Amino acid sequence: MQLAHGDNSQISISNPTMVDATGHTISSFQVGQQIGIQSMLTNHEAHDQRFAYVVEALDKNHVLDYFEGFSASMQNNQSLTATQVWTPQEAGDYTVQVFVWDNLASAALLSDVMEKQISVQAPEDASVPTTIQKSSESTIWFKYTPVCCNGTSWENKYPSPEVSLPEFLKIKDYFNGFGITVIKSMQTHANCDYCTEINGKPLDYSYYLLVPSSDENKMLNLGFEKVDAIPSDVSTAGM
Repeated sequence: MQLAHGDNSQISISNPTMVDATGHTISSFQVGQQIGIQSMLTNHEAHDQRFAYVVEALDKNHVLDYFEGFSASMQNNQSLTATQVWTPQEAGDYTVQVFVWDNLASAALLSDVMEKQISVQAPEDASVPTTIQKSSESTIWFKYTPVCCNGTSWENKYPSPEVSLPEFLKIKDYFNGFGITVIKSMQTHANCDYCTEINGKPLDYSYYLLVPSSDENKMLNLGFEKVDAIPSDVSTAGM
């Protein structure tokens, strides 16, 4: 997802600070550790302002590892501290970005985009680092291949005024309705040819969804295929 950087003065936002569960600043990070990503927001408008505080983490290949936001409102000239919790599943170098939208649907930027570089270490007792290509004991990859002309369940859920919502958010929201947490949504390159005589035929690209192991039965009941590994040429869904 591309974000516009610029002079957005409606809401000011501080550089992100990483904190633990007690609110104390931390500077070292491990896989499986809960990291609070915290920023100070100030509403400079002369009226109350609805907003969405959004946090994303991108790995060294600029693949989206985490994206989450929450909505709230501030009075004029009010300041507050906003926090989102990210639990990295893989070791590596990450760019953490924080910014403010007017809401999660229209995604109009109200602030500058602030970022911080961090390194996440593998647990000391891990024999090999984890990668995005393999499932682990705590997570499972599932595969889904769309069928020509049917559309995906998450795209079909949204009416046309909301088509600007990023696809990875539609996926997250769709599966939340089934009590499933999608950690990552990836896809292979999509062929944009129109359907003609192949209606009902599987298309030549697939989605890969990483979910907690606790959601395995829910995904199987929905008809998704469990896989041990994913291709190397995947990218974040909708990017």
